[in-house]
Amino acid sequence: MMNLDRWESFFVGHFSGFIIFTYGQGVLLNAMVHLVNNLPKHY
Repeated sequence: MMNLDRWESFFVGHFSGFIIFTYGQGVLLNAMVHLVNNLPKHY
């Protein structure tokens, strides 16, 4: 039971970290695309 709990917390920690990382990458990419798309309007 202890081993299962440890594996479960390990998996949940890695999975949530992966989701946060992927979400962060997506937000960064969206911001860059938005900036590039709006660049010609400013000049």
